[in-house]
Formats: sequence, C-alpha cells, structure tokens
Amino acid sequence: MLDSLQINGFRTFDRLTVPTLGRVNLIVGKNNVGKTTLLEAVHLLNSGLAVAEAAHHLLDRRQEYRVDEEDERRVDLTSLFHLGAARAEMFEVGALGASGLSARSQWRIRERGDDGELRLRIVDEVADEDEADSESVLSFSTPHGRRTVPMDGLPQRVFRRRVVRADTDGSVFLPLAGFEANGVDSAKFWDRIALTEREDDVLEALRLIEPSLERLVMVGGPRYRRPLARLKGREPLALRSMGDGMSRLFELAVGLVNVARGGTFLIDEVDSGLHFAALQDVWRLVFKMATQLDLQVFATTHSWDCIEAFQVAASAHPEEGVLVRLANVEGSVQAECFSEADLEVITRGSIEVR
Repeated sequence: MLDSLQINGFRTFDRLTVPTLGRVNLIVGKNNVGKTTLLEAVHLLNSGLAVAEAAHHLLDRRQEYRVDEEDERRVDLTSLFHLGAARAEMFEVGALGASGLSARSQWRIRERGDDGELRLRIVDEVADEDEADSESVLSFSTPHGRRTVPMDGLPQRVFRRRVVRADTDGSVFLPLAGFEANGVDSAKFWDRIALTEREDDVLEALRLIEPSLERLVMVGGPRYRRPLARLKGREPLALRSMGDGMSRLFELAVGLVNVARGGTFLIDEVDSGLHFAALQDVWRLVFKMATQLDLQVFATTHSWDCIEAFQVAASAHPEEGVLVRLANVEGSVQAECFSEADLEVITRGSIEVR
C-alpha cells in the first residue's frame, strides 16, 4: 500500500509530491488540475507487466491519437510525457524514496551474435535512426521487469483486437464513463464472484439504493451480457433501467471486490449518478471492503456533499482516510493532504477545499 506518492514528468505533472496517503483517498481540486491524471499514474504504477496495455487504454479512452503515413490511427504515446516532451524525456511514478515505475523513449535494435542468432537489445540511442534493424520504443521499467511498446503505438484496429482489457487484479480503474470505456467487461467481473460471499457484498451495496433487491444474474449472448435484477414481488428488469445510480453502484461494488488483496481500486468521479443521501452509506461500504480485502482506494470528486459524506465515514476509521487537494500554484500542480481530524474541522466550518 502506498504511503506517499511522487510523480515526475507525467502528463499534467512536472513534479508532484503527495506526502501522505491512507487506505482510502479522496482527490479534489478544480477542473483540469490533474485529478484523473493522478488516478491514471497510480493505475500504471500498479498494473505490473500489463503497464503497456494500461497506457494504451488510458490514451484510447481519451482519444489521444496520431495518424501515421497509412492513415492508421495510433494512440499518441508522447502524450504520457509532461507537456508532450521530446523523446529523451522520461516519467516516473512511485512512493517517496522507493523504486516504482519509470518510462522513457529508447531504441530496440536487432543484431546478429557470433553464433548467428538474431537478438534484441535496448539502447538509449543509435548512430542512424533510419537503420532498418532499429525501432523507437517506449520502455517501461517496473519492479516486475521491463515492457516495451513501439513508440508510434499499435494501430487502433490492431490494439482493440489484441488487448481485451488493461486492468490487472492488482489495479482496477473505473472511469467516469464506466468499465466499458476502459475495455473491461463487468460481466466477467461478476462471473468471478458469483455464488461467493463477494456476491453478497455486491448485493448489499445495491440495496443501499433498492432495498427490495433479491437477486442479480447476467443474461445475454457470448459477446454482450447485461445484469438483470429481481425485486421482491416484481418481474425481473434490467439493472440499467433502474437508473444511473444503480448502474454506477454495481460497477463500483463489482470492481471493488475483484481487486486482488493488497491491490488498488481507482474511481473517477465516485459520486456520479448517486444521490447525496446515499453517499455516506456508499463511503462506509468502501471503507469496510477496503479494510476487509486489504485494498487501497483512490477516488475523485467535485462534490461538497461527497466530501462531507467521506468525512463521516472516515471518522469511524481513524488514520485510514486522507483527502488530497490538488491546486495549480504559479504554473505547478501541488498537493495538500488532510487527515480525518483535519476533515472534521473543514466540514464543520464549511471551509472550501475543492
């Protein structure tokens, strides 16, 4: 579990230090200050050897493309660097004083050894960039090993066919637009926990909005399935027809219980679609499940109601909840951290921190 965070040279952040993190972290700040970007950095950090696929999904979801000579759309990997920095730049994400994730543009060259076998070697530069046996790559170094991906990115059509999902058990990202926007099939998440105690956890979450919910099943064909709910005394109906709040809460809960122990769950705009009256119970559920499953949670919000509900839930979990406020100070994004005790003062005095 991360107790702090350092992000250097990644997208919005030239150099961002978050000195304190908890088990459950709420990220706030004005528009375009980098709240979602912080989630993305943590997701890449915890995606292990799936980091290249996670990076592609991140950029594909944001529709950050470049067009090659054959008019193929490819994700623009240079967008991962701060201000679209040049090839020699790199970015780093990790806890303060600890090794984490680093990525930089390098070259992969093919050379024939004395035994006649062709081998690949990663180097920082080549004598002639137009050499047929060299290729510019984005090289990710992780605690689990190195992954490389062509700096030009995979063609969009090839990428979407080859990469089913970017999330690993160690890091699950729930975008504002839902799992589908991140190439993730929530029905497969449901299959993993069906007929287990984790299914009961998901149903418990959904009953925060609809207490009469009895069961949930997945229906449909092999390519697309959707959740169908049975309410007490009523015919089954599509969960989506019960409102955006139910759909959002289902994805939140099913994603949360699918993270591997010790992993990270990231939620962009956690309160999206949820009525303010349900937010305290939702946060209580998040704190409860994060503790039981030994997870770390990062979420973003613009809502004061969400901050107040977070403080109430955090008061039952001393030192577990941290609010992180991002602000642009003289052109540089900086972070300020508030503990549960700080939050009590802030919410009691209605001090603006968004």
